[in-house]
Amino acid sequence: MNLLRDHIGFIIILLLSVLAVGAMAFRIQRSKGSWKGFSVIAGLVALVLTSGYFLGQSAEQNEIDRVEVSTSGLGAMLASSLQAHQVGDYSIEQAQNSVKPTELDSLTNRWVATNPIVGEVAIVRAQPDGSSLVLTGAKRDGDLTRKLAPGSPYRALNEQLNRAFSGKQQFYVEKSESGRPAWIDIIRPVHINGKVNSVLVLRLPAEQFLKHAASAQSAIYAMMGIMIILLVGGGLALSELVESMAVLRVSKAELLLQGERIRDQMDMIAEKNQAMAAHQSKLAEMNAKLQALATMDGLTGVMNHRTLMEFLGGQMKQNSGVGAPCSVILIDVDNFKQLNDEYGHLAGDEALRALGNVLRQSCPPGSGVGRYGGEEFMMILPGASETAATAVAEELRRRIQMTKTTSRPVTASIGVSTVYSMAKSEQALIDEADRALYFSKRNGKNRVTHFGHGILNESA
Repeated sequence: MNLLRDHIGFIIILLLSVLAVGAMAFRIQRSKGSWKGFSVIAGLVALVLTSGYFLGQSAEQNEIDRVEVSTSGLGAMLASSLQAHQVGDYSIEQAQNSVKPTELDSLTNRWVATNPIVGEVAIVRAQPDGSSLVLTGAKRDGDLTRKLAPGSPYRALNEQLNRAFSGKQQFYVEKSESGRPAWIDIIRPVHINGKVNSVLVLRLPAEQFLKHAASAQSAIYAMMGIMIILLVGGGLALSELVESMAVLRVSKAELLLQGERIRDQMDMIAEKNQAMAAHQSKLAEMNAKLQALATMDGLTGVMNHRTLMEFLGGQMKQNSGVGAPCSVILIDVDNFKQLNDEYGHLAGDEALRALGNVLRQSCPPGSGVGRYGGEEFMMILPGASETAATAVAEELRRRIQMTKTTSRPVTASIGVSTVYSMAKSEQALIDEADRALYFSKRNGKNRVTHFGHGILNESA
């Protein structure tokens, strides 16, 4: 009966776990589901039960350990109070004759009355013959506090009392006939003038501490039950999921059969669409090539002459309408005929392609660049002032000079012209840039000249 009472919580959880696992097995058997996860779930349930049982059993010992820590201070405080009352001055005979020990009687009564956790307090004196007699003390009897008989032998605890008389505090758990803790005893030596001739015995009823242990045990069992519910519930959910997936696989197979028929029909349509798309792609590619041939120079990849002139005309009209400037840069390869004569036309073509790459990469956003003719190129800079256009031209000259070819380094002479209104025509703007270009040629080549600089007032 005691075993059943002590483990009733665990037994309930165990029975419920067996029922839950059995229900899971019945469900899988009836639905002809998969048993793959059942052994894992059952093993986890057994693990939770085992660990929960040992944790629950350790709760009682943990509570007793907590009591030892929390009440050791109480024993030290009461022992200090006895030392202050000079308990060593009192004798057993005085206590039996009620001479002077009234202070100790009042003290022990008060300790029992004001400390609900204390069931009994006894001050025990060692005798020369090795026996232990009660000097004074009190115990709780329901709601009353009763005095212990002075001079009466103190029952049991002889081994612990002897250790306490040697100067060491003792903590002792008394067991009942059923083997459960009944009393928790704290035996504290009382030092008087450096000697121990009395000990203080505090007896704490174990019942209230066991209630705390039972609460902790119940919490552990509750957590264990929740974990088992989650495990079994998860196992059932997993089984349902596996069955649902099996049904889905069958449905998927049926859909695949229907899909094959649809795919056969779609393949015919796709072949026709692919043929049409290929035709459209070729047509678009041809249109792109025609557009490139119509607008781009085939060798250098920049605008051809016609597209370049259309771009210049449109930009001059647009910029003159808002009063913005427009600049033109003419670039001519230095000593190009000599390059062709010495290294061949392939070297000349390579130089032109390299120059075209530099111009494309250096062309500012919104500007245009193209091949004006032969080895001459033009860059159109809408909105660029004389200063800005000259700076762009100088950067172009520097980059062209740094360009590497397989024959020899390439340089270019550059002329720049800027218009600020419609007072000049497109051809006049180009002619001015051309005059500036030839001024650069005559004055050492590989340089930039702007027509607006006064030096061009000289006769060309």
